[in-house]
Amino acid sequence: MTHDRRRLTLACALWCLAGLLALPAAARAAVSISDAQLNPSTTQAAGHPNVTIVTAFGYSSAGDDVKSVRVVLPQGLLGDPNAASRCDQMSFAGDACPTDSRVGTTQVTATVLGVPTNSAGDVYNLQPTGAEPARLGVVVRPAVGGKIFLQSPVTLGAETNYGLATTFDDLPRSSGGVDTQIQRMSLTLNGRAARGAFTTNPTRCAPAIMQVGATSYDSPGQTATTTARFTPTGCDAVPFSPLLSGSVGARGQDGNGGRPPLRTVVTLPSGGANLAKVAVALPPDLAPDLNGLQRACPADQFAAGTCPPTSYIGTAVAGSPLAPAPLTGPVILGSGAFPPPLAVPLTGAVALTLHGTTALPTSPNQGISNTFEGLPDLPVTRFELTLTGGRGSLLKAVNDLCRPNARTTVSASFTGQTGRTVTQLVRLPVVGCVGGARPGGGVSLRFVRGVGSLVGRFAAAPRGPALTRVRLTLPAGLAPGVGVAATSLPTVYAGGRRLRASAVRVRGRTVDALIPTRRGVRSAVIRWPGLRPSRSLARRLASRPRLAFLVRLTD
Repeated sequence: MTHDRRRLTLACALWCLAGLLALPAAARAAVSISDAQLNPSTTQAAGHPNVTIVTAFGYSSAGDDVKSVRVVLPQGLLGDPNAASRCDQMSFAGDACPTDSRVGTTQVTATVLGVPTNSAGDVYNLQPTGAEPARLGVVVRPAVGGKIFLQSPVTLGAETNYGLATTFDDLPRSSGGVDTQIQRMSLTLNGRAARGAFTTNPTRCAPAIMQVGATSYDSPGQTATTTARFTPTGCDAVPFSPLLSGSVGARGQDGNGGRPPLRTVVTLPSGGANLAKVAVALPPDLAPDLNGLQRACPADQFAAGTCPPTSYIGTAVAGSPLAPAPLTGPVILGSGAFPPPLAVPLTGAVALTLHGTTALPTSPNQGISNTFEGLPDLPVTRFELTLTGGRGSLLKAVNDLCRPNARTTVSASFTGQTGRTVTQLVRLPVVGCVGGARPGGGVSLRFVRGVGSLVGRFAAAPRGPALTRVRLTLPAGLAPGVGVAATSLPTVYAGGRRLRASAVRVRGRTVDALIPTRRGVRSAVIRWPGLRPSRSLARRLASRPRLAFLVRLTD
């Protein structure tokens, strides 16, 4: 009986020990974040503050140490790598980074032999590696022991809600052969660097939340997390002045039923509010071609971002002062709704996908509209979107775009991150109308008994703007007769109607006619009798010489 009881006690003890060993490492020892702070020197939206990030740690085991720290800044709190020079890896490893590559400072508090010790250091702008947009390097210089070198790529994307993210891993556990335990880290990014403003506050006056995560050496699989925040202020003082431009058309595609390309460009000055929403109504003389809808990406592929090139209906280019090269990508026609949605997956230093909705016209003077909203608080100073023309185009012209009263006006509404809205109406110029079709005409001259009568007939380009002014100069050797009667003065007909004498001016061998109507005319005729040739020209009239008249038509 006693022997069996001892066996049972030993079995229970072994079972309990096995249970303890099976517990996650985090249950035995883990790091915690006891404090996190995000302190900008100014909360002014779009301002350039010194930003101090503080993290403090606690441990459940005296022998554990923090291994990695990851910080994701709020969306819109940015650092411009172009504001400082870039330090190369060799210089960084030798603590020889140039002064103009310094973008901040750091303070680290660690326990050494049970005594808190503070160590200072600097933050440098390093040369990026691979496709990363930027890289930070930190050099800590303890009073005792060797220097500590840390570096991290700076990334942002949908996974960080487009906030800048850095991860410093493999933090040191000793200094000069003596065990240390990091208690607190403080890193300050300067508002200005050697070449200009480095940090910029969000341009949206809403809580800006920083996320912090930390792991320990004893529990690398468990991440302690916390947040810190501040709220930008003064959005009313942030400028917002977007500008819309563009063009429509191409040679051979501007007539009724043509499939012209459409190009729109949005520019935004640096230093102001970033875009949050863009709504653009296309020209009324453009309509969707139902045949083009057959190119739409299937709904499941559209949702997964795996659309085939056959669904591409255009291209987009976005420029940012923070990116070394523009972001580029296709404009994709989706499905699953009518009118169909759009997607613009941009790639480059940052991956950014814009999602747009399409709406039918709400008035006769409006075309279909596209709206992109929920845009991240990122600086985009130029955005160009082109819908391709030609065969398979999504758009077709429902009227002749080259006619004088063609409806090529685009209406746009821009909303900034500050909440301010700006609207614009822009008449897009038509490309391809005038290329080979210019105003033209001809001049005939007939002599009877040595006196010449001129008739000039002129017309606007078939698909071009109307004529507003006609000017004709006689060739050398031909001039109005001296002392001729009023009936021998030139007369001008515009659109079939004779112009008043006040609209026609004669100076020597030149007649200049201003057409008073605002819309201009499609045709004009000049009749000029009583012209006298010089003796030299009179002798050559029998051989019908070629005469050069100088004609200037203004449309």
